[in-house]
Amino acid sequence: MPFLMALLESLSNQFVIEKALLTTQALLEHVAPLSWKVHVLDTAGFTQFVEKLTHLVTYHESQDIRSLSTAILREFYLRFDREGRCMFIRCQLNTSQHDSVRGFWITQLKEELNQVAGTRSQEMYQKSNLTSLLNMILRLENGVETDLLESYHCLVSGLNLLRFILLRNCKELDAAWLQKMSENFVSPLRKGLQLSRAHYELEFKTVQSERELPVDEKQHSLSVGNLKPSTLTMKKEEKLVIIRMALTKFDMMESLLVRTEEILDKI
Repeated sequence: MPFLMALLESLSNQFVIEKALLTTQALLEHVAPLSWKVHVLDTAGFTQFVEKLTHLVTYHESQDIRSLSTAILREFYLRFDREGRCMFIRCQLNTSQHDSVRGFWITQLKEELNQVAGTRSQEMYQKSNLTSLLNMILRLENGVETDLLESYHCLVSGLNLLRFILLRNCKELDAAWLQKMSENFVSPLRKGLQLSRAHYELEFKTVQSERELPVDEKQHSLSVGNLKPSTLTMKKEEKLVIIRMALTKFDMMESLLVRTEEILDKI
């Protein structure tokens, strides 16, 4: 592990990082899934290695490295037993702030809930254990003013998870928690979507009606998902494409929200 950590520290050498990742992947093939106990999470070297993998997933400039790191991170997670997986996800949700990383672990939680359904391991996701996880996921940092595009992956994954639980395991969520969740998450998200959509639809009309400026006069600031430059020089059609991308993401979130609200109304 220390040797692999040293290789991963070679941030400027993609070849060395890739070799370290491939070596890790090969070693994991010799470890059976569900074989590591939860106490492995407390090992200092292990924690540091997972943190390094998460950093590569989030920040490395190479898509190949990010994808390989994501696959290996998941393989690490799958080597734990059911209790270890539950704690692994909880730790990642506690420490990860990046939208796509949090979305990834929320998806893993949904898959785990599906796998343990009807088994004794399901007890780890009952009542307060389940709601404490959901409280970490179903939240809007700034209420209705939350940047929904920056939180897109987390929100989509969270809504998918919530809908899954409401359909499969609703009895684990009491009425008081559901009411509070609706007030603190569902309602503000609905309002936030309305405000965000209105803003981008207005922006779309504004851009549509503007005249095409000479290249040296074009300056337009926009934010969509992870794309957040202070100033962008672009053609009119390029601006419209970015705005359409944002509106499409709002459509996806609203579709999931509507289906979730329909289930909540029947409970």
